[in-house]
Amino acid sequence: MNFSFYQGGITNRFPTSNITLADLAALITSDRYKVVVLRLQAEQIEKNQKEIKKTIDYVTPGGTFHPYRQADHCQERSGLMVIDLDDVENLYETKIQLEQDPYARMIFVSPSGTGLKVLVAIETANEHKDYFNDLSFYFQREYNLKPDSSGSDISRACYLSHDPDLYYNEGSQVWKYRGLKPPKEKTKNLVSTENKKRSTTKANLKQIRALVEVIEANGLDITTDYGKEWLLIAFSMSTLGEEGRELFHRVSKQNPSYDEKETDAKFDNALEKSRFTNPAKFFSICQDYGLDITLGKGKKAKADGENATEAATEDEKQDDQPAGEKPQLVVKERPRRISTALSSVFYDQDEMTILVRSGKTLVTCCDGYFFFLRYVTEDEQENVSWIIEFQQLHTDQNFTLELTNKEFLSPDSFDEAIASRGLALNAGKAELKLIRTYNFQKWGVKKAVKVIRFGYHEQSNTYFFSNKAFNGQIIEPDENNIIHTNGKHVVLPSLNDDLDDRFILTPPPISFNQWYELYVKAYLWDNAFLPVCFYLTSLFRDIALAHKKIAPLLYVYGVAGTGKSSVLRSLTNLFGREQPEINLKADNTDAVVPKMLSIVSNGLVQFDEMTDDSKFQGMFQASYDNIGRMRTPDNARGKLDFESIDVKSMIMLTANHMPKYQPFLERCLFMINNNKKKTEDQRKNWEILQDLGKGGLAGISVELLHHRELIKAEYSKAYNTLLRKFKSLFPGGEIYERNFNNVTQLLTVAYILKVNGKIDLGMEECDEPDVLDAFAQIAYQQIIFQHRILSEKSALSEFVEMIQWLYDNNKIYEGVHFRFDGPNVMFRFSSIYTSFKQQYYFQYQQPAPTKDAIEEEIIQFETPAPREEIFKGIRFRDPDNPEEQKLKDKVNHSCVMTYTRLQERYGLDLMAKRT
Repeated sequence: MNFSFYQGGITNRFPTSNITLADLAALITSDRYKVVVLRLQAEQIEKNQKEIKKTIDYVTPGGTFHPYRQADHCQERSGLMVIDLDDVENLYETKIQLEQDPYARMIFVSPSGTGLKVLVAIETANEHKDYFNDLSFYFQREYNLKPDSSGSDISRACYLSHDPDLYYNEGSQVWKYRGLKPPKEKTKNLVSTENKKRSTTKANLKQIRALVEVIEANGLDITTDYGKEWLLIAFSMSTLGEEGRELFHRVSKQNPSYDEKETDAKFDNALEKSRFTNPAKFFSICQDYGLDITLGKGKKAKADGENATEAATEDEKQDDQPAGEKPQLVVKERPRRISTALSSVFYDQDEMTILVRSGKTLVTCCDGYFFFLRYVTEDEQENVSWIIEFQQLHTDQNFTLELTNKEFLSPDSFDEAIASRGLALNAGKAELKLIRTYNFQKWGVKKAVKVIRFGYHEQSNTYFFSNKAFNGQIIEPDENNIIHTNGKHVVLPSLNDDLDDRFILTPPPISFNQWYELYVKAYLWDNAFLPVCFYLTSLFRDIALAHKKIAPLLYVYGVAGTGKSSVLRSLTNLFGREQPEINLKADNTDAVVPKMLSIVSNGLVQFDEMTDDSKFQGMFQASYDNIGRMRTPDNARGKLDFESIDVKSMIMLTANHMPKYQPFLERCLFMINNNKKKTEDQRKNWEILQDLGKGGLAGISVELLHHRELIKAEYSKAYNTLLRKFKSLFPGGEIYERNFNNVTQLLTVAYILKVNGKIDLGMEECDEPDVLDAFAQIAYQQIIFQHRILSEKSALSEFVEMIQWLYDNNKIYEGVHFRFDGPNVMFRFSSIYTSFKQQYYFQYQQPAPTKDAIEEEIIQFETPAPREEIFKGIRFRDPDNPEEQKLKDKVNHSCVMTYTRLQERYGLDLMAKRT
């Protein structure tokens, strides 16, 4: 099935290449068209939408064309028809239902985000438009959806899109020409799902009731833990109208999570949004679970010795039975059908084979091994998987595999999954269903929760590492990698080898207090105390947010080469092993950053090289409010449909400069690190920390996690105590409320642990009043520092930050552009301002602060010195001959500033390159 692909947008009519459906699927599920599609969906002006759409690559699914796209230049028909459904109501629900259609080969969301493209495999005996008429009638009859009539043109262009949740079924049925005719009357392109006719018959209703009785009698849950199948059952039952509500409740009750109101709401939603016109999908699901879907049909009674006429008569009598009475036919059939798997599947212990009866013969489906369904799992995103244990002949070593629901239900996928173990599955769908049902009925299958991130899991009140878990005591996984904790079965999280290694739990070589002592010696107290408090808060982040719904970001800035990243990366060792560097300036961060933000709960994630123009600034800022960054989800129903990246970790950032954007500034806790010089003692202790970290230090976090109940019990009281104390230090009320809240959130956990004697933090104070005073002193300095940053983001601060950038990037030089004179630094002001102005516009795409504004702030900064002592003529070296040490003539309008004040206030360092 080849067809033409056109690169460069709709104005290009000449094919670039020929591609297959698999190629098309790869293009649409990749990120290749993500940016342009999201831009199209965000655009509100129709004219602009059309212009954007024109630039998107497209295909002609109808066939290959040469030399250019035109109906009479079709070289070879592909055997594909694209059904274009515009402005689809309830797009997400409609897509799910269309995925059940036997003819749907591929389905994806159109680039507008409001429609669907459905590709159907067709024969090519008749004209292309004949098949379109057939399918147009079919989609209107079955789903009340009217395809765009332009699809009858074999050269019709189909724009590519971005849909990671694209549906692709290589085994779909091929549509054969039927000679159907679409309705002659004009209908709207968008057909509402309200008031559509149901085609469910009385016989269907009787069959469904019979199956529901069997489901109830055997306590069989066919809702797949309230996942997609539950929704499909609701859509099917809705074809019965209100008669289906009671039956839907009866099926849903078999799930332990059944809730009457939730089930009612789901059925209401199905009545409104279902496009099914019959309950065929319900029968299909029942069949997947090994049920006999012929229950309730009159002809089935013939197996019990009745002739067909008598059976039909009996059925008519049953139709007239009073409501609520069980049809006797179903009661007679039930025991025979449920025992089918038990009587058809054999686990042969001698040969270790699984045999399935097929007619009068036995088929060997599994030769030399058994498999047992141990657990069915579901994660928070409703993805279902199965934990399967395999036992092989001539070995005592069992092994376990986790298969997705799709792999588990498909014989081919199942076979591929076990092939690497030297095993093979010789079974079709029918045999695999029987083996599954045999496992359900013979041994039962336990339900387990699948954890998709490391760290704290609220539902089980357990902290998970890649190899163990902690719930007050360390828990080892069973042979199936399942943790049994607080009455729940939970699958250990596993993402990839690198991340699993990062979150591994090993025995702690030292205690927290011993580690803290080394950390302070390696980085000095000024650089160590606040990051450690941030780490302590991250361990109990959920408790902190339950009291105050803010998660401040730790932002460490300073010149290059000061070890900013190292200070923070040492903290990541406390969750396993050190986090690898994630540089926000790197090219591969689009996928990495969201993934890293969502892999740990109650933990730390570090990102380096933060800049003002970083595309992730909004995402980081939103994490402060615990909402993540809003984005279009994979299963978006429309261009205004969004969801959040689920951020449950604390974020640490490093940068060479202070951020510029005020709302982002307000959400950060700042720490400056400009000290490049390290003592021999610092280097020695840093090396000790590095060596200890190679083995993993997560055991130190477990030591602290023992105190979770203490933190939970005292957090609110401690937070309020600290907040009152901190506010009392500033009676003038000049400090922002958010500043107080950020610093209090940072220090509360450390304060509780110190007051209760669980950690010492190198403090001599032990009594609560003394500890409170000590924390107040620390908070005072941090609040003042934060306040200066928040209130002094001025023209001068931006000018000084740019001077630092120009110096770090070899744009200005000592002697030529600035020089020192005792405690002062002298600047060639006009020359530096020119560079500042150019670089400012390049970085921020907006005009720089004026020279006059900066001059006025310099004068205020140097008050009480008079203007004439600040701005004057000063000698510098010749810029055309910088190697010449001799100072040249005075440069007018140069300025003198106090260097130590610039260091303290803005972290300026213009001596780093001195030898």
